[in-house]
Amino acid sequence: MAYQQQEAGDRPGRDTFNVGAAHAFNINYNKFKKPKKKPKVRLEQSMYEPANVGCGVAFLGLIVVVAFLLGVVVYFVWVRNDPPDFPDKSDHLPVGVEPPRIVDAAASALISCAREVVLRPATCPQRVDHPPDQASEVRWAVHGDPRDGAQWRYVKRQDRFFVIGVAVMSVSYRVGDDHHFLMQNFTFWVELARVDDKFAVRAVRRYEREPKKAIKKRDPNVDITSSRALVREAFRKCVSGTRSAMAPNCPTRNRIGRGDKVRWHLNGDPAANARQRFDPDTGLIHVTGSYSLTAKFAERFGSDQRHQNGDYDAAISLDSGRLVVVQVSDV
Repeated sequence: MAYQQQEAGDRPGRDTFNVGAAHAFNINYNKFKKPKKKPKVRLEQSMYEPANVGCGVAFLGLIVVVAFLLGVVVYFVWVRNDPPDFPDKSDHLPVGVEPPRIVDAAASALISCAREVVLRPATCPQRVDHPPDQASEVRWAVHGDPRDGAQWRYVKRQDRFFVIGVAVMSVSYRVGDDHHFLMQNFTFWVELARVDDKFAVRAVRRYEREPKKAIKKRDPNVDITSSRALVREAFRKCVSGTRSAMAPNCPTRNRIGRGDKVRWHLNGDPAANARQRFDPDTGLIHVTGSYSLTAKFAERFGSDQRHQNGDYDAAISLDSGRLVVVQVSDV
């Protein structure tokens, strides 16, 4: 048997075998090759396409739900609690309504808020960040005249009156054995309606935006001699106590923690060279200077003393025609 390999020019995949002299046969290798597979129809694509569409719809629905919930949160946290922009212009006032009555009604609402006995009243603009559930003996006070510099607008289509102004309030409260005192100023926003020819308060809130027209207070032109006298009296009250911690509206830097039975002494005149300035944004008069205090302690085998020196800022307010030192703080 002879074997003849294909030569160049023969058809591919074919060899020749000779058996004896008379017999020869060809083997075509192409017959033994695996046939090409026909392309399969991707049934899985058509099977999964509806599922992909369903997932897309579900995801879109989830986005809609999340957007709705965010809208609800924004409404209750921002829109509902934050007042709208103060109108640029006012419509003509109804017959019989005078601007002083509008401003007086807004100021009365703010004064009513001073009767609150909590640190964060729900329907008033004042607030303190101290944990409100721990405070007791809460007392608020309004200082100056909230009507001074206030602006009003009337919107006829709503039949509503709007007032914005600047208020200064202080609060004293107690947490455990500690007494606290804070003073704050803010822009207030009041919405009023007419009911039986009287003004009814619809809302009193804090206005966080910057008013388009600045709110300025009038300078009462207090003489520096009067201011210095008030500061001296304020320091005398601060040192009249018998505790190492003075009243919370007194200088509190470098507290001398020695408990009770302390005799405070004022060294020199803290108002001798004091200077004052008027703040038109708040209506407060600020008197600045330096002070020196000495605390004497009665000990079992003698006595001891500590000193406290520093610079101060005394905030003076004109409350109902009377000058009052609201707070003396360290600077």
